[in-house]
Amino acid sequence: NEAIVNSKDLGEIEFFIDKTGSPYNFKMIKSLDDQRHEKAHAILQSGPKWTKTSKKKGRVAISF
Repeated sequence: NEAIVNSKDLGEIEFFIDKTGSPYNFKMIKSLDDQRHEKAHAILQSGPKWTKTSKKKGRVAISF
């Protein structure tokens, strides 16, 4: 499948979600480099609000 990205090209970031749906307290689980870490943080911080569920923590894999 062409949509699958090589796992060595993926970064993984974990974060908490506040009462308003905004992510905070970012932690890189798998970082590619500082520049891409900052870009991932900026994308998540400026993106849409997260839908509130019973979970207060989110984790996403990001490919650049």
